[in-house]
Amino acid sequence: MTESATNTTEPKAFRASLGVSLNDSAVLAVLYRQSDLATTRAMGLVERPYIFDYFGLELPLTAETTADELVDTIEKMHVVRAEAYAKPSLSKATSEQVLTCRGGDTVDRGAVSAVQRAQMWGNELFKRGSRDFEQTRYIFEFNREKVVFNPWTADVATQIANDALAAQETRGVAYFQSAAYAEAQQKSKLEQETLKQQEAMLMSALPEKLKGPLPDLMRWVTAYAKCHDRVGVTTEPSAVVLAFAEEGFKENAFVGPQFKELLKSDKDKFGRYVIGQFLNILPMKCGMPGILWYSAEQYLAMPDA
Repeated sequence: MTESATNTTEPKAFRASLGVSLNDSAVLAVLYRQSDLATTRAMGLVERPYIFDYFGLELPLTAETTADELVDTIEKMHVVRAEAYAKPSLSKATSEQVLTCRGGDTVDRGAVSAVQRAQMWGNELFKRGSRDFEQTRYIFEFNREKVVFNPWTADVATQIANDALAAQETRGVAYFQSAAYAEAQQKSKLEQETLKQQEAMLMSALPEKLKGPLPDLMRWVTAYAKCHDRVGVTTEPSAVVLAFAEEGFKENAFVGPQFKELLKSDKDKFGRYVIGQFLNILPMKCGMPGILWYSAEQYLAMPDA
């Protein structure tokens, strides 16, 4: 099998997707040709040749092509590129391609995707015969750990995932044994104790604040929310919600599209809306969303009626 399909008619390409293994991509390519060819014939359209594009490596897809054959050919092509890439560079000047995980990816999935993206970039340089092929360094970055890799070596995705995790663990152990960690722990403990005392003071002041001006109560809400958000500080959600309810404050007050315009101009109702959100979220086992602080600032900045 040759490395590219040549035909006067533009071929249809099945392109491998990031994160999908070579074996699975090869199987999908064969199935794609069979399915697309059947549709083409059923519709009486002109048939075109097919190719399998595995991140810049293009192989013809014919009736005789098997997935195993595609895998075997591409693995041999990877060996050629791995050896060429491993040769000493002709110049000290190099460029770097840093490849990071996409949001939500595990280290394993991120490593596979990084290797395939590096192959796509490097295969194009190899095809052009560019010296940049040997002089480009590919770096996998995961949680600030960086691992240099050869994109075409066997099992490289597994290797760089393991190397990144090992480096992360080493860094973690070193940090936990450092003076910086001890200092951070002491600072955290002091902050925790301060917020515990503040939470008790806020609870004592709540009955008075509930009968006072709404802006003062809003400041109480944001201060109490900070205590609630701090790990290690125990708050009293049920008691707080009950105390507010006894003074006429309701969870999810003024929620709904019918209040949207009203809340822009009515400061009192907007304040009760913000507090209603606070009362709704407080009993949940989660921190306060950033929108609470933003809304509280908006309320305090509104002019009095």
